[in-house]
Amino acid sequence: MKQIIDFEYMNNFISNVLNDIDNSLEIKIMEYRLDIETITNKKETLKYIKDEKSKLRDLLKEIPNKNTREIDEYRIYLNQKPLNPVLRRKAIKEYFFIKYFESLDELFINLFQIKSYKELREEDFVKSTIELATLLEYNSFLTDQIKQIKKGKQKNSKQEESKPLESDNIKLKWQGNPTELIELIRALFLNKSITGKIGELTNKVTDFFDLEIRAPHKLYEHIKNRIIDSETLFLDQLKSNLCDKINKIKQEELKQEEPKQEEPKQLEFDNIKLKWQGNPTELIELIIALFLYKRIIGEIGELTDKIANFFDIEIKEPYKLYEHIKERIHGNEPLFLDQLKSNLYDEIIKKRSEKSKREKEKK
Repeated sequence: MKQIIDFEYMNNFISNVLNDIDNSLEIKIMEYRLDIETITNKKETLKYIKDEKSKLRDLLKEIPNKNTREIDEYRIYLNQKPLNPVLRRKAIKEYFFIKYFESLDELFINLFQIKSYKELREEDFVKSTIELATLLEYNSFLTDQIKQIKKGKQKNSKQEESKPLESDNIKLKWQGNPTELIELIRALFLNKSITGKIGELTNKVTDFFDLEIRAPHKLYEHIKNRIIDSETLFLDQLKSNLCDKINKIKQEELKQEEPKQEEPKQLEFDNIKLKWQGNPTELIELIIALFLYKRIIGEIGELTDKIANFFDIEIKEPYKLYEHIKERIHGNEPLFLDQLKSNLYDEIIKKRSEKSKREKEKK
């Protein structure tokens, strides 16, 4: 490859591409797991996977800028077990991008490097590469699922329901910083989605997410002292990620059949419970947003069960509720996050006003 592109720039670019592939793949696997939980036997499960692979073949045909050789090479990488993240990075870089950049003149490459990744991801070649790699990795995932089912390693939903889960089987670990969690707790409290003394609520929620916060009131002061229009940074990011994913899913679903609904599950956990004061859809919106922003990690079905149980609310058909969220009119997808943001913002502005008034009175 011509040494025209800055080495650090290329590495950052590839990292962003891989992150987008991971996010897209997570959505597909999440929907697969939610669909598969409604299937009760091995034969129907294999048929579902076969249909999914058939849809993938159709989608691959529709993707522009395909290079058969690069696709075959990437498939070879995916067939290596276990998958090596270093080889994956090399595969994306060499199979899809090096030849593309080599075909460009120096002036175009210099212009390319000036753009932010947010701009670059809208380029047709970048979008088609992310979509293509996502579909190939999802196809590889489905192939692995077939092997597991035939070996009898994958349990069906009936078997899973017959065995209650212990609370220690699913560990939730907060993946963000303490300030983000404090912002979320305060917003839920102000919205009256959870009720009680703010100190006790903070202790229970931080303990549930396995995070120690020694001085939560100081973190809230930090939030109140943010510059104007930056008061709700975390909620804004949750909303942004949720909207982006819903829009992507809606585009994909125009070409696919409607997914099946999830059956209710009876689970038992021993954690301390708070009482959710809102409706189930609001909690699903929050869970999906946290999952997409990678502030909680794990299987989406298990995460939903554990969080719903922690807040002492039964959610019979979480996937149906998520479908309801996706079907909202454009701009209204994150209704609950908007409400959380509004309440927290109003509280911060009120506190600022009171503080300013006190300072004037002292003078």
